[in-house]
Amino acid sequence: MNSSIRIQRLPHDSNDLLLKPSKSTPSSLFVSKAVSLFFLFVATLPVFGQSALWSDPTTWGGSVPAAGSTVTIPAGQTIILDIDPPALTGIRVEGTLEVQDRDVLIETGFILINGGTFRMGKASAPFMSRGTITLTGDSADATGMGIGNKFILVYDGGTLELHGHRKDAVAWTQLKQHASPGQSVLHLSEPVNWRVGDKIVLAPSGTAPQHIEEFTVTGLDASGDLIGIDPPLIRQHFGKVEMVRGFAVDMRAEVGLLTRDIVIQGDSSSLLSRVGGHIMIMAGGSARVEGVEFRRMGWFGTAARYPLHWHFSGDSDGEYAKDNSIHHCFHRGIVTHGSNNIRVERNVLFDTWSHGFVVSEEGLATGNEYIDNLGLLIRRIENMDDFAFPDPEQFGSSQAERHPGVFWSTNPNNLIRGNHAAASFNGIGFFLDGVGSAILAPAPGSFTDNVAHSNYSDEGGYDRAHYRTKGWGLFVGEGLGDDNPIIIDNFLGYKNTLGGAWLEGAGVVLKNSILNDNGSGVNIQSSTLDEVVLIGRTDNNIAPTSKQYGAINVFSSFPHGTKRPVIQNLDVLRFPVMFNIEHENVDFMSSIQRVYTDQVLENIRIDRTDFQGAIVDLRGEMRGTGKPTLWFGRDYPFAVSACSLDTNARALSCPANKYGWLEISSDDYTAPGVGDLELIDASGA
Repeated sequence: MNSSIRIQRLPHDSNDLLLKPSKSTPSSLFVSKAVSLFFLFVATLPVFGQSALWSDPTTWGGSVPAAGSTVTIPAGQTIILDIDPPALTGIRVEGTLEVQDRDVLIETGFILINGGTFRMGKASAPFMSRGTITLTGDSADATGMGIGNKFILVYDGGTLELHGHRKDAVAWTQLKQHASPGQSVLHLSEPVNWRVGDKIVLAPSGTAPQHIEEFTVTGLDASGDLIGIDPPLIRQHFGKVEMVRGFAVDMRAEVGLLTRDIVIQGDSSSLLSRVGGHIMIMAGGSARVEGVEFRRMGWFGTAARYPLHWHFSGDSDGEYAKDNSIHHCFHRGIVTHGSNNIRVERNVLFDTWSHGFVVSEEGLATGNEYIDNLGLLIRRIENMDDFAFPDPEQFGSSQAERHPGVFWSTNPNNLIRGNHAAASFNGIGFFLDGVGSAILAPAPGSFTDNVAHSNYSDEGGYDRAHYRTKGWGLFVGEGLGDDNPIIIDNFLGYKNTLGGAWLEGAGVVLKNSILNDNGSGVNIQSSTLDEVVLIGRTDNNIAPTSKQYGAINVFSSFPHGTKRPVIQNLDVLRFPVMFNIEHENVDFMSSIQRVYTDQVLENIRIDRTDFQGAIVDLRGEMRGTGKPTLWFGRDYPFAVSACSLDTNARALSCPANKYGWLEISSDDYTAPGVGDLELIDASGA
């Protein structure tokens, strides 16, 4: 979708501006109307095209802009902001406004970048001072453009360049040692170049998001990996890589840097109104943002009002958000909506509402790269109407507010790698939502090396009548993976209250992954587990989960129908129940092979009296007998005399060599019949 707004200048003696949206302008965002009268300061430079100082009265034709002014930087002219301007109503940038490298405070209702450039630092020469932009006012439409107030808008050839020198600071790291209550130092896994006075956040290590802690850095030792903090620790935090039967489980708590020297924030009134600042980059606009701190940003419960938001900007090659912090905000974090090929890397997000990192909102965005980001503490907006799964008959949604993800994507054709998602309250770590569409098969490695932990649900146990899609580390929704396989590689999920991963589509494969210390291991419908380690408990006893389900679960879900999980090359450790079925129908072709378990009781539990399916243990490994075995529902019509009742499994246990099966199928069942068939067993019967 293309959208632009043309600014048409009226005759020279008029102070009015007429905003004329193009035909493609989204009606939900812009209104074609005359704008209220503003007193405009237009630079009249001595020599057109040369730079001039903001502080020079001749730049403005005799007097420097006063408080309450709306200032325009004309096309073709460059103004250097060399002073702290008074509080302004707004700034329109049609030429270039460059902030001089000095400590500066800018207070304005809006910055509208239309065809021009707003610059604070360059990629090659970052801003070395402290710069603060405070966006002021309320939600009233200040410009007649339908986007309210307290904004930075970039569109129609505009460019936003923010390059803070603290882009070179370590954005986040992990603990090297356990941290205990009362302790005033943290031992980090690597040296950091943080400063005394910096604000940092420490992730929880159990299932309670509220155990997250904030500190001020009070000192660093010479090595840089031991830092002093204030106040002292209140909670216990895990700080080692634990080995479980040869598998390395890395549960070291993350530590994120919140302080940067360029700050963009909503004004103090935002704390009560929850109407903060917001930034939007639209079609024709571009942004490169690094080393910036965002706080008091976003509008609570209002669509399209987010801290940093690419909105239908189309192909955005070369644009990025890197090494920033987004904290104490009111709605979402970094959003790439209908925008492609944006790099979002090494950002720290902490304490916001709804989704944190929005990779693809309606299945439209592709080619975005979300790499090495840390997301901590998101919360559900309770009364939003736009739910992902409002009832069993409806799957359509564009916002999924009921099930917010620290990372949320509706199209798997984006790169999500090396990110950590933790401490969502009634949310999900990584939510790959089935409301979108994968036009092309995801490239190999599209989802790899990600970690989700401490994602919490207060809704209690699983209820067959309704999705309990909160409190999961990873959720891959219905519809994804059916046409194009989705590979989830090297995923770690731990201390999530309901489970490590929820997998539905037949083309979804979880491989080379570890799920430990979760309420359950994995809920699987027709997906594949391959080279996965499921651990019921480790030495991390901080805020433990209550185990209600098995390592592998087949729950009822919609759409109803036969489930066909494929399970192979599996290690199940310290789980009292390995395979738990709460669905009436599991396909004959479901298979379990090359499985190791260290438990002998209740390896299988079929919790349905109407179970009409079969589980095939191809090598007899689940019981350790070495004999291929099938488990049927107790009333299954194909029982033979060799079957026996397995009271632990609550099912019939039957020798697999007493059965054979033939499956003939075609796409959409459109092929003609194959004629009469006869099945004959090995004895000729």
